[in-house]
Amino acid sequence: MMKLKGFTSVKKTDKSTMEDTKKKRKKPKKDPKEMDLLRDTFLFQEIYPSGICRLDETTYSVTIELNDINYQLSSEDSQIEIFSQYCDFLNSLSSKTKLQLTVYKKKRPLADLQSILYYQEKNDFLDSYRAEMNDIISRKLDEEKNGYKKTILFTFVQNHQKLEFAEKELDMVTDRFLMFANRLGSQAKRIPKKELLTILSEILVTKATAQPEIEDILPEVIELKENKNYLKVDQHYAKTVYLQEYPAELSDTFIYEFLEN
Repeated sequence: MMKLKGFTSVKKTDKSTMEDTKKKRKKPKKDPKEMDLLRDTFLFQEIYPSGICRLDETTYSVTIELNDINYQLSSEDSQIEIFSQYCDFLNSLSSKTKLQLTVYKKKRPLADLQSILYYQEKNDFLDSYRAEMNDIISRKLDEEKNGYKKTILFTFVQNHQKLEFAEKELDMVTDRFLMFANRLGSQAKRIPKKELLTILSEILVTKATAQPEIEDILPEVIELKENKNYLKVDQHYAKTVYLQEYPAELSDTFIYEFLEN
């Protein structure tokens, strides 16, 4: 078991042996964060209010959320056009820009779905039909595969010597991505600090405070040995699937079908 916060390792040793070791070599005291085995895996040294993240001394990133589009319901010609525009955007990125796509689903609270989907009574002769439709909607929401919200995030990463340079370059990438989203008939927005930390908290299944900081959203414990097929994060379990080799042909519905399972 490995603890994420306040992790220390204690080993029982003979006292004389310990004193001899200290005489032989004295190491400077390390910062507790440097001793933490898992803190280094969360590469956020600082997140600025604008949403730009400093991952290390020269690496910065920005995350943009893209509203979902009705790709599956579009005609074949429209799908080809969307795919072509997406390829054009990827090809327009410079070699110094790295891109990470994150798609995650979470169960939406039933009250939120009811406020959006339910028909409101209007005290007229159609209320009985509205009640019947609401009953059908309730049964659909009870199905395991329904009631989820999908979030699509694009994270752009670049190396810069100064924050000012990173802000300028990442702002330009953001503007181009917003134009790309507009051409698709969708909308996109840059994720500010508070919302980004909330999203990370949801992914890690931890509780975020009203004004979260990086340390607030990290799990207390990540356990690797309890089950070889799963990763235990606090009281929750996770599983990673790695696609080692891509097939010769890959359908454009691959991610969609994977998420629906």
